[in-house]
Amino acid sequence: GSSIIGVLFVFLCVNGHFVGQDYITERVAHFLGIDLAELDPDGTGEEGGMFRFDVFGAALPTLFGVWWDPWNIDAYLVRERAHVYSMELRDPQACKHCEKIHVQYELMMTATGRTVSAAVQIVPYGAVVAKACEYLNDPPLIYIGTKMSCMRVRKLELTHTKGTKNVLMWSLLFIASILAYSIEYAVPFLKRVTSVMMLVYLFMGTFTLTERNLVDQGTYVILSGFTLSFVKAALEKL
Repeated sequence: GSSIIGVLFVFLCVNGHFVGQDYITERVAHFLGIDLAELDPDGTGEEGGMFRFDVFGAALPTLFGVWWDPWNIDAYLVRERAHVYSMELRDPQACKHCEKIHVQYELMMTATGRTVSAAVQIVPYGAVVAKACEYLNDPPLIYIGTKMSCMRVRKLELTHTKGTKNVLMWSLLFIASILAYSIEYAVPFLKRVTSVMMLVYLFMGTFTLTERNLVDQGTYVILSGFTLSFVKAALEKL
């Protein structure tokens, strides 16, 4: 009976039913010397609620790296937490894209994905699902919505090279356009492909290695993992 209650409680926690509640965040906020009262979605004090009924199953899309405005974005208060953390941690920097003050939404999703991945390990074979959740949220695989504009693909303005008679200037503008498009479109795509490939090789190393193929296939899996890790780290710096 107690085990069932424990699993049910974890299920409610991991799906966002207690996220932002003041009676939970109050002690943490006091310890850190910050104010998290603004996170409570249904108000603070006696007038506020103790349980959120407007969310359900928010961990499901999160496990696959999918983020949707009316589902897990709202359930985990991604936008609200990003703003409050930025202000309370004394780092009120305006976003270069949306010009709003917030911690990078991508980092909030990654951190939330890791929290969910830790929670699902209590179920049978949960470690496998947890690793998938961790890699598919670093960075988040897909964002669906309009509330976080800086997470959406932006349309770049074309650099006007027509009519430029100076060959050197034309060449520089053309190279600048290629680099801009690469950073805006290619790099985010490659980051996600690399994370998925790392997950694939992780599973290969876990489930396909045997005593017979350990030397050959094991070497291949390890070298591929190191290569993908290097590529991902390099992409993070772009």
